[in-house]
Amino acid sequence: GWAYRKTGAVLEVGGHLASSRQLTEVTPMAVRFVPLGDTRVRPFLGVGVSLLMPHTRPQPAAPDALGSRVLQVGLEFSGGVGVEVGRGFFLSAEARYQNFSAGGDPFSGNRQTLTSVFLGLGMRL
Repeated sequence: GWAYRKTGAVLEVGGHLASSRQLTEVTPMAVRFVPLGDTRVRPFLGVGVSLLMPHTRPQPAAPDALGSRVLQVGLEFSGGVGVEVGRGFFLSAEARYQNFSAGGDPFSGNRQTLTSVFLGLGMRL
């Protein structure tokens, strides 16, 4: 992941890329509220736009929960804790709720959700 925040600010922008055998999802930019500001351990709440790309296309006879779109756009809500581990690097533990359109229209009422927990290393810009 990545994050950028001015010194003393309680808002930051950040993003991440995550991949598995089934899909790749990326949140290029999310706005995060960091109530403790400049501390080594920083809890946060965030909201951003996510992109999801399934690695396999569903079979017509057995569609899966990822839908039939190649690239899906959705909204992400996240919460977690970042811990500074060195100059410019942090460990992150994050829970995410993402909501994607199941069809071609990103504003469609036909939605699907993805919830995940993430542990990883990030860099501070």
